[in-house]
Amino acid sequence: MATSFTLHVRERPLAPSLSAKAPMPLIGRIDGFLSFESIERHLDVGAWTLTLPAKSADAELIRPGRGITVFLDSNPDSVAFSGPIRSIKVSTTQETGGDGLMTVSGVCDNVIVRERLGRIQPRSIYAREDETVRQWQPVVYSGGAYRAPVNSGEFIWGLLAENLICPELVSGGDTSRRIRYLDMTRDCPASISALAADDLWQSYPVQMSAVEDAVWDLARLTGLTVRFRYDATTGLIKPTIRPSIDLSQTIVFDEAAGNLAGYEFTSEAPTNTRVFLAGATPATDGGRRFYELRRSDLWNPPGWQDIDTTSNPALWSDPWWGRKAIEVEWGVTAEGYVDVRETKWAYQSNPASPGAALPPPPGSAERRLFDRQALAYLVENTQRGLVTLDALDTDKCRYGLHYNIGDTVRALLNTSALPESMLDADGLLRQPIQEVRIACSADEMWLIQPKVGGDESSSTPYVYRMIRRLRRQVEATKNRY
Repeated sequence: MATSFTLHVRERPLAPSLSAKAPMPLIGRIDGFLSFESIERHLDVGAWTLTLPAKSADAELIRPGRGITVFLDSNPDSVAFSGPIRSIKVSTTQETGGDGLMTVSGVCDNVIVRERLGRIQPRSIYAREDETVRQWQPVVYSGGAYRAPVNSGEFIWGLLAENLICPELVSGGDTSRRIRYLDMTRDCPASISALAADDLWQSYPVQMSAVEDAVWDLARLTGLTVRFRYDATTGLIKPTIRPSIDLSQTIVFDEAAGNLAGYEFTSEAPTNTRVFLAGATPATDGGRRFYELRRSDLWNPPGWQDIDTTSNPALWSDPWWGRKAIEVEWGVTAEGYVDVRETKWAYQSNPASPGAALPPPPGSAERRLFDRQALAYLVENTQRGLVTLDALDTDKCRYGLHYNIGDTVRALLNTSALPESMLDADGLLRQPIQEVRIACSADEMWLIQPKVGGDESSSTPYVYRMIRRLRRQVEATKNRY
């Protein structure tokens, strides 16, 4: 079967000594597969599946704990996809005959971020977490010493380093949390420290909670790409944190240019555009709680004016109603509810406005908690627009060489049915690559499909998006002070 990529199996990680790394060398190439598909997701965990004859020499390479690595023929020096094996199934039926079929599946190496909790004191003993400091004090190791982060990139690197490659515990020398097949230094790279300063990371307290949401959310907000990928030279997994690149002026998908065989797009209305946020459970003040209504402000088209309707409704783009732009576009004003359980902000009467509640002060930790919860809810429930491109490699447009996942590209196609909020002011589609599918089977040969869209756009089934939302709510419940 002629393909434009090669598929290799890597060994399971085994450390030869207590202090050594655990490389995963490539041990063989699979050529006789019946079908293969990998989906890599921007700031999320991707997946892959492989089908091959169960009694073939290739099947002998498949063992628990091993993984796969994909190289594109157009860029053989760089790994296009990699990840561990998580499921092996062998079946024999009348259709498959005596040899049977082996179906192997797994995830991409970004799963490393999903598999660790952020401890309050990563280098302390496991018996307890500090009761006086109820959340991790963010640090980054730079210049031979620990210090506070100055941007979200440093926060992410420090959070990952402390919980993925953390030094030995103060007591007992336990290194079991250390991921030995990870090629990551405690020192923060200079390229990350050189990023623009921001304080968005202060909205993400870590209290024995999953590091995944903080890493992915912060990267989205600050325009970063965070990716873990196999390095064939070292046999280790190497993390990369870099700014996403706007390539929309140079990478243009167009049937006339010969790099686009076809496309498919879908768009879904938002499920919720408004959310009521609830503050701390009251102990006094007649049982009242602080509530705040937030409306989706994720899309502000040119000329849209958002001014108080009571003072001058003529200046509001939606007079006498006060809908936000995305609510007008889809005709949706659905409300939701979030209990901000990690906040300490209780109801307080506002002396300057009788009958009103006092909101958290601007710039305060409590204000950041409310803002983060509102943003997370509105993004997860916003509209979804997804464009799948049947890309063709050309000399100037090859995945992994000229563009990568997370980069912004432009597509010239009929956008009349797409929501206006997905398009630029000139009506063109310029969106980041959210997913890349690499696949090969007998009926479709080999193909590569970049998928572009907004932050929450994905081909991930709706049920999995709901599971992620429920997990967030559970984490918020566990993180109560």
